[in-house]
Amino acid sequence: MDRWNADDAVRLLDTEACTHMAGATPFLRQVLTAARHANTRVPSLKVFVCGGASVPPSLIREAAAYFEGAVVTRVYGSTEVPVTTVGSTDAVHGADTDGRAGIAEIKLVDHNAATAGEGEILVRGPQMLVGYLHPEDDTESFDSQGYFEREISRGGWTTRTWS
Repeated sequence: MDRWNADDAVRLLDTEACTHMAGATPFLRQVLTAARHANTRVPSLKVFVCGGASVPPSLIREAAAYFEGAVVTRVYGSTEVPVTTVGSTDAVHGADTDGRAGIAEIKLVDHNAATAGEGEILVRGPQMLVGYLHPEDDTESFDSQGYFEREISRGGWTTRTWS
């Protein structure tokens, strides 16, 4: 497919018997809508991993119910450390959490900009970028142990911060 088209994607998922798909929230929403219009539940689909944008739990539940044979789950990561978490295979945690740490090491620390119960999420792993194009950008992005440190947990939610 030269350009994204949900109808074409569903046709390909069906004709090629695709088992796995990953995409951001808009892609999951569009594939779900296109599958309904095409009257297919994409029986070959086993896993749809959704991340890259805010993922409403209701969308995960709706897609998991429609794609009966598939695990539909959320994941968390960033450009710098993709796939920080891997999604849960159970429906409750797959919709309501971003999963568990995968191959990434995650460390939670206090942060001077955070209030009580909040902190910074530091991440490192083999999938992490080596560094930015401009070395001066690395100075504020990594701690002394090589953890990427531009993410804050606020009230249990992960948010990105930029200096």
